[in-house]
Amino acid sequence: MDSLNFDPDSGEEGGFPLPIASTWRRVQAITIDWIGSLFASTLLLDRSWTLLFFFFQVAILTALTGSSAGQRLRGIRIIDVNTLQNISPLGALLRTFLILLVIPAVIQNKEGRGLHDLATKSAAVRF
Repeated sequence: MDSLNFDPDSGEEGGFPLPIASTWRRVQAITIDWIGSLFASTLLLDRSWTLLFFFFQVAILTALTGSSAGQRLRGIRIIDVNTLQNISPLGALLRTFLILLVIPAVIQNKEGRGLHDLATKSAAVRF
């Protein structure tokens, strides 16, 4: 299936035109992001600021470049399923907030897209 004929509302039967990043690759990316945020927060302020550093690092980099630092290192890009381009800044903020809630990121459909991706109409793809 090519990206021109892709219907994001067709569900799992329609398939996805790009390779979805594996769960293992995404776990590695979030671990890299967390360690980087822990290091930065400890260096600049205090370890208790790690969650805030993580939120802003992931949200801002995803909105600007399509990948957080960990995602870039692991070859993952976050795209809007309707346009196959980078997600909007608001979508990046919402997606990152849902990741912090953990449960939306852990529950996945058969394609491997988490609830946070389904809610923001995004997908984590390999590049």
